[in-house]
Amino acid sequence: MEFLKFFPCSEGSIAVIIAAFTQVIIFSFQFGFGQMYPDMGRKFSQTYRCYSVTMLGERDDVERGGKIIMPPSALDQLTRLHIQYPMLFKLQNKNKNRQTHCGVLEFVADEGRIYIPYWMMRNLLLTEGDLVQVENVSLKVATFARFQPQSVDFLDITNPKAVLENMLRSFACLSTDDIISIKYNERVSKTCLSLMLTVW
Repeated sequence: MEFLKFFPCSEGSIAVIIAAFTQVIIFSFQFGFGQMYPDMGRKFSQTYRCYSVTMLGERDDVERGGKIIMPPSALDQLTRLHIQYPMLFKLQNKNKNRQTHCGVLEFVADEGRIYIPYWMMRNLLLTEGDLVQVENVSLKVATFARFQPQSVDFLDITNPKAVLENMLRSFACLSTDDIISIKYNERVSKTCLSLMLTVW
């Protein structure tokens, strides 16, 4: 045996050597890899001060979608956690027992803060500077979504299907009972349309 050429020993000693070798492998998996990737399997969960994106100036790209801006430290922690892509999060206002879900657009916020669309702040019953908990989540894919207009202004849209499809490209995910706002024909009317979402 090639094994015996490197380790000349009796048959009784072979079992001892193999057992010791097995223990080394187990130790490597339990401790070696655990030290290399200490954060694997953990969840991202942080509490931030929440502000609307209007605090950043003209950021319509954030306001018209379902993604938020987080601080650079969040990206560092998320990278070490090896979380599933795309990055999706649950936002919770524990004081009001409200929650929603979102994606992330950038990691350029001031440390300790996040910036979110104003419509999302309304859904969560948040005011500027309130605390919100952010956790990474893995969401199931919905098979059906129904939108319920909250205003008769929706009837002014000539092609609602195309408008909704274009708007939803800016959303990473949506939650049941979210009320989202869209702008239509902004040059003629500044009307903001609200839609209630139901997901199966």
